[in-house]
Formats: sequence, structure tokens, C-alpha cells
Amino acid sequence: MHDHIPSKTALRVAMRRAVHQIVDHPKILDDPLALAILGEDGPRAFERLGTDKEVETRVNGKSRDLTIDAAGALVSVEEPVGVDAIPAAAKAAIEKLAVGGKIKSVESVTKGQTVTYEAVIVKGSKKSEVVVAADGSVQK
Repeated sequence: MHDHIPSKTALRVAMRRAVHQIVDHPKILDDPLALAILGEDGPRAFERLGTDKEVETRVNGKSRDLTIDAAGALVSVEEPVGVDAIPAAAKAAIEKLAVGGKIKSVESVTKGQTVTYEAVIVKGSKKSEVVVAADGSVQK
């Protein structure tokens, strides 16, 4: 550590607290210092931590992963969802792909205005991940 230069740990904590101030509603706590700690140099603070970073959050037992780019902009939000809570076409596509196996988990992934659904499917000892759009089209 150097005088007047925050450590990587301090920057990571400040970044996570700043993300909470920007993204989470309602806020668990109001932290006027989080953004100030990053200051005008905030985007470079993210850059010093590397490019896209994933921030894992948990509020009231609900987890959410946020991907933040080097400039501090929100890239994507991933949240676990039940297969019954997703659009019917997406559910049907995932269930069709899972025939002979089991759907282990489903996450909604929001990038801008686009929402896709990532499912982990287990067939025997093989685990695979599929991504489908709300209309049921397979994305990967």
C-alpha cells in the first residue's frame, strides 16, 4: 500500500457500495460516501480493477449478479428464477431441451432491454447450459 492510494480491497468495497447506491431499490442503506470515495476518478477505479467485473449481491435471501464494465456502467443483471415464472415459450424450449434430464437452475439475464433465460440442464453425468429468448428461440 502507498500513502494516499487506496488498496484494491478498498476500491472493491467502495465499488460494491457504489453499485448498491446506483442499482438497488430500495436501498438497504444510504451511503453518500461510497460514490465520493471513487470520486471523479471512479471510472478509472473500475478500470484499475480490470474490465468487466461481476458483483454478487444478496438482499433478503435473494441473490443477484451485476456485471459492471470498466467505465462503471451496468452491463447485465442475472437473477435466479423458477422455471414456472418465465414466459411460456421460453419454458417450453427449456423443457424440450431437458427431455431425458433435469433442469437444475434457471436465471434471467437482462442486458439493456433484452431478457434471456439461462438454464443448467443435467443429463446423467453431463451438465450443459442453454440460453433461450422469451420467444423460445435458442441463443446458444
